[in-house]
Amino acid sequence: MSHNHEEHQIQCAIVTLLDWALPADATFFAVPNGEKRGGKTVTVRGKKVPLSAIRLKKEGVKAGVADILVLWAGRAIAMETKTRNGRQSPEQKAWQADFERAGGVYHIVRSVDDVQAVLAAIIPTFKAKPNTGAERAEEAA
Repeated sequence: MSHNHEEHQIQCAIVTLLDWALPADATFFAVPNGEKRGGKTVTVRGKKVPLSAIRLKKEGVKAGVADILVLWAGRAIAMETKTRNGRQSPEQKAWQADFERAGGVYHIVRSVDDVQAVLAAIIPTFKAKPNTGAERAEEAA
């Protein structure tokens, strides 16, 4: 199984958990930053760059932003999904430093259990979830 596919499965299981377990006064969203950009290209400093990437950068898309952001009670919690052996890129480390400097809480999560532990420590009304089909699928990956 490819690294990206495994990370995708972990993130999908996390989203299932968040949909079920976050209290009504919290919300979350995923940041689709990691996709390859295709389509028409232009040459910038000798390198072909997709026009879509240029447009997104102008709109504020930044390299290294965490995969999932949870907002609760004026707090911002960023979670970067990684596989068991996955490591942050230099851009992700830089974004983490910026986010924490701005007052955010940042965690690397490798499983649904990691997310449960992180959010249960921060959000008192976060529901613990029993082992479900989504978690079993993640464990089998």
